[in-house]
Amino acid sequence: MNDTPDHITQKLHELMKKKTPTERYKMGWSMYETSKILITHAIMEENPQITQTELKKKLFLRF
Repeated sequence: MNDTPDHITQKLHELMKKKTPTERYKMGWSMYETSKILITHAIMEENPQITQTELKKKLFLRF
């Protein structure tokens, strides 16, 4: 599904092109870390007694 108007998509691409590769990398890493935290919390909420090993397995499978 793409409900974003073309002019907004184009503006986003223009803004991203202005960023340095390092800035884009940091943005991506930040998004990854945020998603990892959210997924970890969801898994732990489903199974509060989960071991670290099992948590790592479930994180791998979700990603």
